[in-house]
Amino acid sequence: MMTVPVSELKDYSKVLSKVSYGNEVALTKNGVAKYAIIDIEELERMRAERWLMSELRKSEASIAAGRTYSEDDIRKEFGL
Repeated sequence: MMTVPVSELKDYSKVLSKVSYGNEVALTKNGVAKYAIIDIEELERMRAERWLMSELRKSEASIAAGRTYSEDDIRKEFGL
């Protein structure tokens, strides 16, 4: 990840030209990383991954609580 001071945003097109999928730019404020600029496709992928992981945790909790269905139950439910 490339790091640049926030003050470089005065020439934001130069900063944005450095951003691509997998190549984020960290913006610093007073020498400390404060913000990140990432490619929008990467952001969407990250959001999708976070949603999927959340759904997997819910599924694991359901299984641990015994809320499961047999293959026969599913076949009956869907007329298979």
